[in-house]
Order: sequence, then structure tokens, then C-alpha cells
Amino acid sequence: MIATVLLNDPVITGLLGAIAGVVIKQTVDYLKESRLSQETDHRQARLAYLERQLSEFYWPLYAGLTRDEAVWELRKLCNELPEKEQEAIQASIESEILLPNHLD
Repeated sequence: MIATVLLNDPVITGLLGAIAGVVIKQTVDYLKESRLSQETDHRQARLAYLERQLSEFYWPLYAGLTRDEAVWELRKLCNELPEKEQEAIQASIESEILLPNHLD
């Protein structure tokens, strides 16, 4: 009976509604913040994974390709030299760069 009287009072009903609204808003804000924190953690973990991939695989691969391209350019430049010098440079490239490259 007292509960019915209190719920019929507009001031009490307004206060209860305001309290319920504040509690619901705080809960929703907490859940949003928690979700945002999880997404940020996930993105940071993904970024760390990609950085590790770059450093462990893609970067050495890129460095090897860049080195091979430089060797190819050097061999093309050798074509402008006399034949004896071409042979000496190409033999040096093969023994000092290409063959050790195959051992890697």
C-alpha cells in the first residue's frame, strides 16, 4: 500500500526515473569504454604482429631483392667495359656475391 502511494507521487516517480537513468547511463558508458579499450588492445596487438612480420620476414626479403637488383645493374654496367675486365668483374660478382647468396 505504501509502495502504491509512493509510486503515484510524481516527485518520487521522477526521482526514481532519474536514478534509474543515471544508473543505466553509467552502465552504458562503462560498457562502451570497456569495448573501446578492448578494440585498442586488439589493434595494438595486431600492429605488433605486423611489425614483427616486417622485421623478421619482409624486410630481409626486401633487402635481398634490393641487393640482387644492384648486382644486376652492376652486371649491366660491365657490358660497357672491355671483355677482359668484364670477365674479371663477373667472376668476382659470382664468387663474392651470387654464390654466398645461395648459401643464405
